[in-house]
Amino acid sequence: MTQIALQLIQHNDDLKSSLDKLRSQEPTSLAIDTEFTRRTTYWPQLELIQVGICGKPILVIDCKTITNWAPLLSLFTDTSITKVFHSARQDLEGFLKLFKTLPSPLFDIQIAAAFMGFGHSIGLGDLVEQLLGETPNKSEQHSNWEIRPLRPAQISYAAMDAHYLLELYPIVREQLESLGRSEWLIEFCELLEQPLRLVTNPEHAWVKLRSHLKNESELFFCKEFSTLRERLAQDANYNRTRVINDADLVQLCQQMAFHVREQNNEINGTEYEGESTLPIPLPSLDKVAPEFINAFNEVQETSLKAFEHITHFRQLRSHLRHGLGTLFTSIQQKQLFDAKVRLNAEANRLVMPMHYLAPSAMLDDYILTPHDEHPLVSGWRKSITQPILKEVLAPAQNLTFEE
Repeated sequence: MTQIALQLIQHNDDLKSSLDKLRSQEPTSLAIDTEFTRRTTYWPQLELIQVGICGKPILVIDCKTITNWAPLLSLFTDTSITKVFHSARQDLEGFLKLFKTLPSPLFDIQIAAAFMGFGHSIGLGDLVEQLLGETPNKSEQHSNWEIRPLRPAQISYAAMDAHYLLELYPIVREQLESLGRSEWLIEFCELLEQPLRLVTNPEHAWVKLRSHLKNESELFFCKEFSTLRERLAQDANYNRTRVINDADLVQLCQQMAFHVREQNNEINGTEYEGESTLPIPLPSLDKVAPEFINAFNEVQETSLKAFEHITHFRQLRSHLRHGLGTLFTSIQQKQLFDAKVRLNAEANRLVMPMHYLAPSAMLDDYILTPHDEHPLVSGWRKSITQPILKEVLAPAQNLTFEE
């Protein structure tokens, strides 16, 4: 491994003095990386924060020993200094939880690389190999960062990533500018600086499970109980599976939908021919947090009453809206298909991921509710996507399709 200068920071006074020296250099950019754990928690638990500028030792800050973060926060929020990351999202989630604020402005090298044609999520090591011609030592990649004291190899490994960011930044920035895509990155990274973008809206958590469920009734309860799980996980800082795992949550949604179906059959004087199941309360579930069971017992009747008022499938589709393909009319389904084909071809022409040009959820939303201020047809995307989508959304009488 390349030897670099570094300094381990484990005291408040050392942090302040080191950052004062760093700021005295009047840097215009700052490399930031972290080491964190997330096995049992909802939020990343920061263990180390690595900070560096060109020509100076990389600061490796031990999060277990520092209590006064004011000097670092002052640096992070200095808008005259660009903060250089690679795949910043989880780092930012950790900062948001620990500091209640985010560094700004950002330059995410992974996103920049995607705009340069390197694909959706190229790793830092691969970029180092392709742009710097070095092979990083990954021996500590899966190290346990919670244990103290830290080993010298761990400290060196952590510092190297910040060092590589400093070396990659001018190369990536220059290539991005030569492609005329610097503004794309600026707008993209500005979204990462919005705290609400980093936290899953509990109301939207159900979408990740929708493929496991068969009908609108199950999806309705999936929305109800996925929302409940997400809120509990965020509030208690539990990993979602510690609250209730996906398989058990799906089972619960199926159980609730089956219970409603049985009740409706009884009301209609019919019998359901199939396996009987325990109606309410919970079916036999494994590894469910007591907090979820208590909360479920409090909301299950409310959910059933809500379901009683949304019994028509069209109302259910409207209630669920995003991610439910049956919501689209036949015209919208054709528009969505045509848009995907044409935008994907344009993304290929630009050598960039389709996911960056037109994320699925964003495209679905635009087809449902098109308007000129929509993020899919504004900002850096506007000149690329707007002409295509205007043609796709031409008046229905000008379209030819099979109903």
